[in-house]
Amino acid sequence: MQSGLTSVGDDTSGSASVDRLAAIGRGDDEPAFAEIANPGLTRRPLMPVHGSSTLADNGDLHLGWTRRARGAWLWDRDLEVRLNEEFERYEVGVGPEDSPSARFETSQPAFVLPAPTIAQYANQPVWVRQLGLSDRSAALFLTNLA
Repeated sequence: MQSGLTSVGDDTSGSASVDRLAAIGRGDDEPAFAEIANPGLTRRPLMPVHGSSTLADNGDLHLGWTRRARGAWLWDRDLEVRLNEEFERYEVGVGPEDSPSARFETSQPAFVLPAPTIAQYANQPVWVRQLGLSDRSAALFLTNLA
């Protein structure tokens, strides 16, 4: 580390308890303060993409999506890209994102909603989000239940 620089350390950087930072430069009499608008955002998993839903002959709804990985911007279809999370988990929700009527977890980028569940939650949205160690991703809308 260069002389004159002070590390804020891993214990505070990105922490929700830190809401602003200060910096002082050569010739400054007072530090400049900046509010942290979105602490921890870089640790939030990326939202799944390319959602799909297919109704099977038996009435079950097959849902699918493509996972994304932080730090893996080049995607090689021939290789399995590392997720950059300690686990691969998704939350499939039925109803509003902030207060779902039903919630399911899966470790695969696919899920099957049985026909009775579809009937029970008719006319509600279905969405998915990736669960990470520090946070959940934004939700991807998949379909509305008929």
